[in-house]
Amino acid sequence: SSLETAIHHKAAKILEIKVELGDFTLVVEELLIFSFNVLKKQSPIIEEAELYITRSPGEILCNDCKKTSEIWFNEEQEISEENADELDLFTQKVHQSKDLRLMSVNLFKCRHCNSRNTDLLSGKDIVVKNIKVQD
Repeated sequence: SSLETAIHHKAAKILEIKVELGDFTLVVEELLIFSFNVLKKQSPIIEEAELYITRSPGEILCNDCKKTSEIWFNEEQEISEENADELDLFTQKVHQSKDLRLMSVNLFKCRHCNSRNTDLLSGKDIVVKNIKVQD
């Protein structure tokens, strides 16, 4: 962990931690902040630290047009009636073909050709971008 790295490098205090949350990690920022604040009370090395969180989008690759698209989780949640029918047909297709590989097809639409034959390339990562220490 970042804390162990700082201790290993004999940092006296950690002043700030910058974290980038992929939008598809499904981590709730408030819970991450809450957990961090609990940890601060238990560890003198981070008791003065500030946590800065930024979010990064997911990226999908379309297996049909071979292009990539940037996507955000919130923009993917709305399912219109038209989309519901499309998902229904998709589910039927999987059942009829008995090909479970189809189940791994993402439900995220390509921004270029509207295909749902996409794979999520990134957006599930939590990356510590920077740690500022006081020596």
